Amino acid sequence: MGGEMQRLRALVFVGMMLLAPLAVWGAPHKVVEIEVQGMACQFCVYRVKKSLSQAPGVTQVEVSLEAQKARIALKPGREPDLALYEKLIRDAGFSPGRAQVFTEGK
Repeated sequence: MGGEMQRLRALVFVGMMLLAPLAVWGAPHKVVEIEVQGMACQFCVYRVKKSLSQAPGVTQVEVSLEAQKARIALKPGREPDLALYEKLIRDAGFSPGRAQVFTEGK
């Protein structure tokens, strides 16, 4: 009887571990779009992306040279830190502009 209970607990645990990512997959998360002024080439894009990727809670960064914008996706439950993103853009050698925050995944 004890062995059956242990197997059942292990099965439930494994099932929970397999299903947990599905719960987060569709969970709402914040996205920040921020203007980046002064980029002139793909190396500029790389520098901004690398800098913003270091921010806590960031899951993905996309930077567009044509639009002169960065798009920062955050982990579910994380709130954006606009002051930090502006600092990271300045540290990369560029000027941050207007920022907008959206919620995706609802």
